[in-house]
Amino acid sequence: VATIQFDVSGDEPGTYHLRIDNGECTFKPGRAASPTLVIRTPSEVWLRISQGELSGRDALMQGLYEVEGDPGILMRMDSLFPAGHDIELEASRDQRPAGPLPISGSRWLAIDFLPWIVLWAGFGSDGRGGWRALAVSLALSAGVFAYRRIYNRPTAFEVANIAVFSGLLLAWPWLSAWLAPWGSTVGTIWLGAIWLGTLLPARAPLTSAYSRWKYAPALWANHTFLFVNAVLTLMWGWVFVLQGSLDVWAAANPQLVAPLTVIKFGLLVPASLITVRFPKRGSEIRLADPVRSGRRLRTPVWIGLLTAGGLTAATVAATVAGIF
Repeated sequence: VATIQFDVSGDEPGTYHLRIDNGECTFKPGRAASPTLVIRTPSEVWLRISQGELSGRDALMQGLYEVEGDPGILMRMDSLFPAGHDIELEASRDQRPAGPLPISGSRWLAIDFLPWIVLWAGFGSDGRGGWRALAVSLALSAGVFAYRRIYNRPTAFEVANIAVFSGLLLAWPWLSAWLAPWGSTVGTIWLGAIWLGTLLPARAPLTSAYSRWKYAPALWANHTFLFVNAVLTLMWGWVFVLQGSLDVWAAANPQLVAPLTVIKFGLLVPASLITVRFPKRGSEIRLADPVRSGRRLRTPVWIGLLTAGGLTAATVAATVAGIF
């Protein structure tokens, strides 16, 4: 039995410890009560060691990191910490958001889309469903929000759902002439704006609030993990905005409804494939400057938000002018 504590500095600072017992290694965040070995290292150095690019012994001889404790464990460093592709970063099977319902993070994301599905199904070109669809969407959003507020912490998506559906429902008596024909389209556009907007604080992209439950907690603040989720959030935000723009285009060109509808739903195919495959390549991504990499994503974010605003304004102008 041995406990190894890591005091990590550099780009990805933190304190973690590993407990090794009978060939099994358990990862835990924070300091250990009585570590057998303490390793003080910059994150860049240990990343190279974990990927097999640098020997733990050679790095120690070069003074690239410091140790304190049992030298016997140190002599077995290379065997204890093999190449990065051999290290298990996935969480245990029982790791999920708190609460009595055994629902994983990815399933919570699917549940959070239910209010939007009701909106899309409840509205048509004639505005069928109207305020009733909004009321059901709001009720679903409120139920999810209440549960998550009691047992966990609501995600930005869940908070935004409450704000959007309550606002639309309250505005229905005065804006029904606009919402009746455009409710589904505007909802899709705003859905994209919600996803894009979560990237501006640069803390946690929307998808990371759901995907993180698949991984060890130490990975949640990892720059590469956040970057991968930022790319996915950006992509889906643009998918929703583009789908809304195709709806506007179809309304202006009824003869193109069929091909535009095919394109609209066809966007989901490559987006879904990227969502599945891109995270698997996360370990291959090297971010020389994580802060700059995150900032570069803000340009397409702002373009997407401005596009969403312009499309919304176009639907309002078309309603006022009585074009559609």
